[in-house]
Amino acid sequence: MNWYRINYKRLVLLLSPTMLRRPRLVALLNATGLPVSRLHVLFSSFRGDVRYKLTHNGQVCFLQAVLNDSFDFTARRIRITDADTLEWGQFAWREAEDRPIMLGTFLLNREGFMGADGIDFVVHIPYAISLTDDNYNMIHSLLRYYKLAGKRYIIQLTVNS
Repeated sequence: MNWYRINYKRLVLLLSPTMLRRPRLVALLNATGLPVSRLHVLFSSFRGDVRYKLTHNGQVCFLQAVLNDSFDFTARRIRITDADTLEWGQFAWREAEDRPIMLGTFLLNREGFMGADGIDFVVHIPYAISLTDDNYNMIHSLLRYYKLAGKRYIIQLTVNS
């Protein structure tokens, strides 16, 4: 239903009396209707943003779509994987410290990969996307907005993609 699409120039012309439809009067009426027309453009933009936010949720496919729409809309290389299926290397357990240590090149003494403090998903962003501080903060804000409340994540730069 397209009830919100209004052509204000045509509406002004149709609502003006036929005997008074002169170019100067129509131009004056169009000028007085311009603020309403601009408000309508803002309303249409806001409506599109709200529809986009309502059609996307915390599912992995929608999170990927939101991130790719914002940062990589042509190649769509941003991926989200489950943290449990990733191979992070081998872990050793120190009984004295009661904390895991990774025996690989990725992590050392990092909380968030074992037990109840674990992460739930990993966002893979290719190096080709320029990850400035503003982009990094925007990615975090998008993920915080769309993800489920209890889910935790990390952002990882990937070489191939």
